[in-house]
Amino acid sequence: MLKKSTKTLLVLLVITGSVIFLTACSSSSTSQEINDNDSTVDDTSLVKHDLTLESGVLTDVDLTLSLDGFGANGALMDTDLSIIDMLTYAIQDEYLAHAEYAEIIAIYGDQNPYSNIIEAESTHIASLTSIFETYDIALPQDDAVSYLIIPVSLLEAAQTGVQAEISNIAMYDLFLSYDLPDDIRAVFDSLKAASESHLLAFEKQVNQLS
Repeated sequence: MLKKSTKTLLVLLVITGSVIFLTACSSSSTSQEINDNDSTVDDTSLVKHDLTLESGVLTDVDLTLSLDGFGANGALMDTDLSIIDMLTYAIQDEYLAHAEYAEIIAIYGDQNPYSNIIEAESTHIASLTSIFETYDIALPQDDAVSYLIIPVSLLEAAQTGVQAEISNIAMYDLFLSYDLPDDIRAVFDSLKAASESHLLAFEKQVNQLS
């Protein structure tokens, strides 16, 4: 049997070890948060369609397509959104972002933040594509090239990126105010978080070039 003093010493050692472990975890978490805020971080891992979430059942009303425009700008003007409207506007806007950043890279070279973000946009499109497939909805045609804004400088390119991400975030905020199936909500929420990361990167770029 252990003496009382020995037991006390063991308890103190366990408590001390726990404190050291928790402190190390906290430091690691803080370091990760700092890295996540770096504008050059590739956030392609942020958006993953969680196939473990239960899909909902879409009604005829949910599947009634009546668009008022294209992408985020169309969504923000639309006063009668169905779920298929939201999905269509969302993938149009992700198509547009991918096409815009591809054009900027073609003109100004492969550089950050565009090279990282364009990879993320491909992941965003894939996430939405999986939702279209889950609900057996025809994938909208990618005609985003018709809506491109060609920047005349890297500063204008970054400013265009800022505005595009602000509109994209506002669009997902609007969508998330509706009653949605869990899997669709999860993708919209994740895409919004990714766009918030992109916005920080473009704002940093604007500040550097101004």
